[in-house]
Amino acid sequence: MDLGYKSEAYLELYSLGCRNIVIGGLPPIGCLPIQMTAKFRNIFRFCLEQENKDSVVYNQKLQKQIPQMQASLTGSKILYSDIYNPIYDMMQNPGKYGFLETSFMCNVLSQTCDNHSEFLFFDSSIHPSEATYNYIGDLLDTQIREWIAA
Repeated sequence: MDLGYKSEAYLELYSLGCRNIVIGGLPPIGCLPIQMTAKFRNIFRFCLEQENKDSVVYNQKLQKQIPQMQASLTGSKILYSDIYNPIYDMMQNPGKYGFLETSFMCNVLSQTCDNHSEFLFFDSSIHPSEATYNYIGDLLDTQIREWIAA
């Protein structure tokens, strides 16, 4: 897998003076409602392991490229931010995060739902709910603060 197009974007950021860069990995693609819905045979709405495997492989390759990228960008610090594992954990252990529903959407026919904080996903495609973003945001904030302080 060649992630060269991403490297070019980081080179441009670097040329503009950016030295601290956070690179986010992919989420568990097979756990997105749109993926589970697209596979009609998936009536029990389990995460699709092949799609998740694709995310894992991509994330591993991305992580392996980060030291090379950092070495080529003098004075840069690059942090890989894992969102796969937290979202996968939310899918597998919804109660731990206060979610009642993780495989269906909150937003039915573009209507706002009253109990949106109980859903992992806002809509049927790829958009997490505000509650999910709050958790991921807090996690990233902690990672970034520790990384900058190091």
